[in-house]
Amino acid sequence: MNIKTHFQKDWIYYLALGMAVISVAIDLYRPNMAPMLVAVLVFSAVLGWLNVIAPNKAAAALGFWVLAVYVALALLEMIPATKQNIFSSALSFVPAYLGAYGGWWIGTKFKRTQPPAPSL
Repeated sequence: MNIKTHFQKDWIYYLALGMAVISVAIDLYRPNMAPMLVAVLVFSAVLGWLNVIAPNKAAAALGFWVLAVYVALALLEMIPATKQNIFSSALSFVPAYLGAYGGWWIGTKFKRTQPPAPSL
């Protein structure tokens, strides 16, 4: 496996991992889940708008990484006592899919297929 072609091909999944880590960090320092869900919605809209992979794959990657980071933090006992139920983070799949398909739709609606006509 060539490392250079691997990162050129799969960079979007690493971007989703970074976005998931930021979303979880936001959630760990807030008492409710709303800021994390908004962050997931915005990040998945960006992933959908980039249109590198299908929106369902982008949403699944982001939602999976949010859940995986939570489980990893729970296994390392780094979850604060105020966050009793880590599996409520599975709710992050809902805004992930909404944002990815919304970003994809906006990207397809506003992308120009032809360059604009020159103005005189």
